[in-house]
Amino acid sequence: MRVRMTLLWLSLLTTTAAGETAPACWMPSDLAYHKGDERVQKAVARIAPPQRMLAEFSPTAQRGAIRS
Repeated sequence: MRVRMTLLWLSLLTTTAAGETAPACWMPSDLAYHKGDERVQKAVARIAPPQRMLAEFSPTAQRGAIRS
């Protein structure tokens, strides 16, 4: 009896899931062929590291054990 119910629910869920479509990640125009797509473009992005100041070091008081 449990097997029949499981199969029934599985078949119902499968048919309802098949009817739903997932949203597309890309627009069809993004996936369409454009002239020059067949050429491999090797580009190296040169990005400068961010200019940040280091934060001041402030030690905290030890309390308890690191591991229990």
